[in-house]
Amino acid sequence: MNPLYPSDAQAKAEILDAGRKIYQRGLVAANDGNLSVRVGDNALWVTPTGVSKGAMTEDMLVKLSLDGTVLEGTRKPSSETKMHLRIYQENPAVRAVVHAHPPAATAFAAAGLPLDRPVLQEAVVQLGTVPVAPFALPGSQAVADSVAPYCQAYRALLLEYHGAVTWGTSMEQAHYRLECLEQLATVTLHLRTLGIHRTMPESLVKALEGLRPAWGIQGPCCRSPPFGEGFPFPPAYWGQFHTAYTKLFLKKQQKSQNFCKIFQKMMDRTGNLYYYINENGQKKRVCPL
Repeated sequence: MNPLYPSDAQAKAEILDAGRKIYQRGLVAANDGNLSVRVGDNALWVTPTGVSKGAMTEDMLVKLSLDGTVLEGTRKPSSETKMHLRIYQENPAVRAVVHAHPPAATAFAAAGLPLDRPVLQEAVVQLGTVPVAPFALPGSQAVADSVAPYCQAYRALLLEYHGAVTWGTSMEQAHYRLECLEQLATVTLHLRTLGIHRTMPESLVKALEGLRPAWGIQGPCCRSPPFGEGFPFPPAYWGQFHTAYTKLFLKKQQKSQNFCKIFQKMMDRTGNLYYYINENGQKKRVCPL
């Protein structure tokens, strides 16, 4: 047995266990998703096509070489095998890959929005920035080509209009990264529902970033947006904010009371809570009347 890789028995057990967990957590539905574990320089085990990840058995799994040749198994391998093979080829340190359709993360993938803001400490350390790979037809070589540029620098990836994929040095790590990704997406959605685009101060991000080398984590880290990006007002109102800001701070012709009325009016249209800046430069919450 090569100590650099898990044994066949260990790899198959890990795939079945992770498959059950992602199915039970609702990260896949029906026969969605696929998982794989590399067991040698030119060998990996992968899930079969058309099977629920919560109902797989060991005899269903398929062993392949890195060029896609079937070495063991009677089932047809997953239609997304090309994507798994490409990740292993691009990043030799990877030992496991998990592809799923977690609802919150897939919503960001469908919207074409990366998860790149520091809003959750675990995500800053464990994931960093999660970009969006451009859409490609399922099962095609184009899917493999679309993920290739991200395999070295990143640990998780959103697939436009499709789902998400994570990888790691073990199945446990790849699986945990998928759960962390879904948690990050869910928290981000909740923040946006509250009408808040608050992110960690850059000083906290740098402190968390300093923990990553000790845990063997590299790659792009989330960054707090510059002033004006991710500001806690809907984009449709940014022009109104700039106008009011200019009148209040540059021309100094508006009083704080009038400034508040502008944002109370904006708030009434959206039903959300927002902030304004008073004439002393203090941030205040606008509350419903």
